[in-house]
Amino acid sequence: GTGARESATAIAKELTQQGAKGRIRARLLPDSINAKPGYRVSGYAIRRDKNEAAQADALKGLAERVVQSSQFEIVTSNQATRWYLSAFICP
Repeated sequence: GTGARESATAIAKELTQQGAKGRIRARLLPDSINAKPGYRVSGYAIRRDKNEAAQADALKGLAERVVQSSQFEIVTSNQATRWYLSAFICP
């Protein structure tokens, strides 16, 4: 919804302002994709690879400062997404 989109956009903007590198984008997670195994996301979640704990912790801290009423859960991804963190906002 609109609130989730605004939160995602605010997080992306803050990442850019803080000097984050790489491709940063906020986009819709369609229900058809979220219904597939490996997704099924609800709430606030950050998905990371096993060697990206420090980056996920930093993203969690930033995201929780930006979206103050949220608590992000960090989950190790079942899909190999090397050098790619995903943050889901599905309240």
